[in-house]
Amino acid sequence: MTDNDDRKDGSTNFRRTFAAQQGYQLTAPFLYRPMVPTGLRQQRRRWMVGAQRGLVMLTVHSILKHKGRAIYQVGPDSTVYDALRAMAEHNCGALLVIEGRRAIGILSERDYARKVVLLGKLSKETPVREIMEQNVIRVPIDASVATCMQIMTESRSRHLVVSEGGEVVGVISIGDVVKAVIDEQTFTIKQLETYISGSA
Repeated sequence: MTDNDDRKDGSTNFRRTFAAQQGYQLTAPFLYRPMVPTGLRQQRRRWMVGAQRGLVMLTVHSILKHKGRAIYQVGPDSTVYDALRAMAEHNCGALLVIEGRRAIGILSERDYARKVVLLGKLSKETPVREIMEQNVIRVPIDASVATCMQIMTESRSRHLVVSEGGEVVGVISIGDVVKAVIDEQTFTIKQLETYISGSA
C-alpha cells in the first residue's frame, strides 16, 4: 500500500466519521444521505405495500357508501332537453337510460356536447336513444377500485353500472374512482407522517 492509498483511506474515514456525527450517512465520496433508523425504513416499506394493497381492497361498495345509491334515470324516448333538465335538477353529469326494468344505456353531458351541439341538432327534437352510450358496462358491488380503473381505461368508458344480486344499485363515474384513490393515498400519507413525527 502506498502513501497515497493511506491518505485516501484516512480521508474517507474522516468524512465517514464526520457524516455520522452530523446525522448523515456517507454513501459515496462527497455524497451524504440522512441516516434513517432501520425500523423506520422497514415501516416505510410496509406503508408503501399497504398503499398498493389499499387500491385492491378499496371496493365499489365503499364508493357508494359515501356517494349514495341514488340512481337518476331517463327513458329512451324522452328528449335530450328533458334529460338535461333532469341532470340540472339532480346536479349530476349522467343519467341511466331505463327501458322497462332494463338499463339499456347511459346519457352524459359529453354525449350531448358531441352528438347534439357539434352536429347542429336540437335537444328538444332529439330522443335520448339516438345519442346515448349503448355499451353499458356492469361491475359487481364488491369489485375493487383497481379493477374499475382498469376497465375504464381499457374500454374508454367514463361510467360503470353497479349491480348486486342482479339488480342495479348505483352508477359510478371516473371522477368517483379518482376521488376514492386520492382519498386513500391521502390517508396513507397522513398515517406515514404521523408515524415519522412520533419516531422523531
